[in-house]
Amino acid sequence: MKNLITFALVLGLAACSKSGSGGAAGEPCESSIGKAIDAMMASRKGSPEMMEQMKTIGEQLRGIMIGACKADGWSADVLGCFQTATDQPSIKKCREKLPPEQAQRLQAQILKVMSAGGGRPGGGGGPMHGTPPTGSGSSAPQ
Repeated sequence: MKNLITFALVLGLAACSKSGSGGAAGEPCESSIGKAIDAMMASRKGSPEMMEQMKTIGEQLRGIMIGACKADGWSADVLGCFQTATDQPSIKKCREKLPPEQAQRLQAQILKVMSAGGGRPGGGGGPMHGTPPTGSGSSAPQ
């Protein structure tokens, strides 16, 4: 469960494997973002239940990020970064290349998914929102 929380927080606070998810040929948002999320998901390991939850979150985040990319017209630099991203830290670095206004809008959309439970059984609350369990002595990564 800790890996699932880390996965969601890194993507959500910093952004599923589908066969052929690279999108239509020549569609830069779908191919770049799809490639990064697919590569990250391929490297994830966990119980079947955790993998299913991560897949659900990954698909939701993929949709949000592709939608934001298309709406905001992300730069070639950002899309090029996603082409080479293979894990959570590299995806975060790509998101940090967005102009502040675009990054804030994207983060707000991602937080909505996380607040709704992001595919987690039972919905929101707890560590998914950056609130550590009582007595954990830790705080969510920023």
